[in-house]
Amino acid sequence: MSTEEEQFLALLKENLRAHQNIASIVINYTCCSVHNVGTLNFTTDGGGRVAMRQSDAPQSQEVVTLPDELATDEAIHLWQKLQEADYIDENYQPLVSRPKAALLADAMATCLGIRQRWRIFEEVWQRRNMRNDFARALSQQQSLDFQDDIRKLMRR
Repeated sequence: MSTEEEQFLALLKENLRAHQNIASIVINYTCCSVHNVGTLNFTTDGGGRVAMRQSDAPQSQEVVTLPDELATDEAIHLWQKLQEADYIDENYQPLVSRPKAALLADAMATCLGIRQRWRIFEEVWQRRNMRNDFARALSQQQSLDFQDDIRKLMRR
C-alpha cells in the first residue's frame, strides 16, 4: 500500500470515528494499481469503533438489465435520485436493509404506476418474499421514517 493510500485510509478512519450519531456506516473502497487490485471494507457502529477488512480481489458487480417498466425516462430519473441518496448502487442494487428496499420498490412502483411491483423488483434484485419485507417495514418506526424520506426524494 502506498503512502498516499495509507494517509487516505487514516483520514477515512478518523472521519468515521467522528460520526458518533450515525447508527452504522459501511464503505467499500476498491483500489487498483498496476501491481495490485483489492477491496477494503470499513464498518463503524457509530460508537467510535471502526473495523477494516481487506480482500485481494475486487467485489464483482454484474450489470443488471432493467425490465421495460423500470427503464423508462421517468424510471431512470428515479433510479438516479436513489443512487444520489446512496440507497442503490450503480447496478440498481439496494444498499439498504431488506425492509427498506421493499419500501423503495413500493414507492418507485407507485410513482411509475407498476402493478406487479414485487415480481419485477424481486427479479431485478434477485430476492424473494419482498411482500413480507414490506409488511415487516410497515411495523418498524425507523422504516416509516425512511418511507417519509423516500416520498420527499421522489417528489423533487
